[in-house]
Amino acid sequence: MPTIGVSTIEDAAASGLSGIVARAGHLLVVDKTATHARAAELGVFLYGHHD
Repeated sequence: MPTIGVSTIEDAAASGLSGIVARAGHLLVVDKTATHARAAELGVFLYGHHD
């Protein structure tokens, strides 16, 4: 299962990405609270799409 966390958010921001999109229910977020907080701090969106 694909996994993201704080370092993924930081890498995305450093690479100039605006956000991360994944299939809802098919992505593991490590430490959701910290990951979402860091994404908000860096202006990176997280979006889970449904088929």
